Amino acid sequence: FNLKKAEDLLNIGRLSADKCKNCWAFNLCNVCAKYADNGNSLSGDFQNSVCKDSCLSAEWKIKAEIMRREVKGGVLK
Repeated sequence: FNLKKAEDLLNIGRLSADKCKNCWAFNLCNVCAKYADNGNSLSGDFQNSVCKDSCLSAEWKIKAEIMRREVKGGVLK
């Protein structure tokens, strides 16, 4: 095992902590270590390059849940 790589993966949140901790979509974020891997190492910049798409995905999830609840509650009948 490469202990340095294992430690980096376990602490992946440190790469973008300052940016992520204030993001409105933090709890719905789907950015993971896969998006931080630039082929040679883990990169916060590389990880942040997919933030916009992750936020759009979170927005879609929220809208879909609102629609599901409205339809289920009879609002849109």
